[in-house]
Amino acid sequence: RHLQEIWILLHGLAMSPRLISWAVMTFIVICYIFALMVISFVEGASYLDTPRGHQLWGGVYRTMLTLAQLATLAEAEDALVLAEEVGIWLLGVFFIFVVIASFCILNLVT
Repeated sequence: RHLQEIWILLHGLAMSPRLISWAVMTFIVICYIFALMVISFVEGASYLDTPRGHQLWGGVYRTMLTLAQLATLAEAEDALVLAEEVGIWLLGVFFIFVVIASFCILNLVT
């Protein structure tokens, strides 16, 4: 009887990397899509000329990292600063991203 319970536990551990890898790949694709959207929306904003703006939003890779932080509900004030300059509608884009990335994708893993 105990061997059957151990087998179920080992089977679950063996199958979890596949689920986690799909969740990570989906998260990366969603970050990439939203990074392209954000970059196209905020092009020419003066906040991007500041060192902090360039560090967070300067390019696709940096924007993806900033969005990944936003998906974990950290560093939201940087998104607010950018949205304040570009337009309040950008908060809607960030909200949709957080809902999709944080509540849908990242909660698959937990």
